[in-house]
Amino acid sequence: MISNDQLDSYAAVFTVLARLQLQPADADTRARVMSLLEQWPLRESLGEGANESADYAAGESSSDAAGKGLTERGIALLKESAAKAESDSAVWQDQNALYGIAASAKVSPFESVHLGEDHLVFDEQTLDVRRAYAQVGLQAPRLGREPDDHIGLEMDFLARCCLEVLDALEVPDTRRAEAIMASAEQFTREHLAQWAPQMLTSAMEEANSAWVKGMQMLSLGALEKWAADIGVPWALPMSDDDE
Repeated sequence: MISNDQLDSYAAVFTVLARLQLQPADADTRARVMSLLEQWPLRESLGEGANESADYAAGESSSDAAGKGLTERGIALLKESAAKAESDSAVWQDQNALYGIAASAKVSPFESVHLGEDHLVFDEQTLDVRRAYAQVGLQAPRLGREPDDHIGLEMDFLARCCLEVLDALEVPDTRRAEAIMASAEQFTREHLAQWAPQMLTSAMEEANSAWVKGMQMLSLGALEKWAADIGVPWALPMSDDDE
């Protein structure tokens, strides 16, 4: 099992990123996130493979992005957004156009649209995700009113699992901690690893604002590192040059 400090870091990071994925950030939210960047728990390099993935997602050459991990690139994009003074309207419009909050989506944030046979929301994958939540006594906050398999809700599920594991270890209840951790690992393997790499990369490419691009890059970095730490295979799409 990963360490308590790692669990605490992932709980914090996934909680923040889940909120950003679920709701376009206003100026106050972006200011709070910016104040956290220098202490962002996952700032360490994600290794050579992640840097190559970052090169592709950011559209940079290897020489331009040498040594920059996904997390560092995401932080740089958020700082770029602040330097440009991107407005609430620009961020909202970008995320709205991307995820189809008020219209059709460029890149759907729902797992079932990407993996379901009919590419529809509330498909089989949505119910599978709901059952995974229930296994550890959790449920989506708007159960039955919106799909459970939004990328933000799936990241929030990981955050809540991390917190549940920490609570169980404090009791201590090692058996419960191990069971919840096993559920989080299974969920990552069977759900997030199957669709999030492609979806988040596509979202980064389709986004127009530095803020939304940075949010996608930070999400990619956090999830890739999480998968590596728990031993779940995680592969980002290759660029045309790599194929």
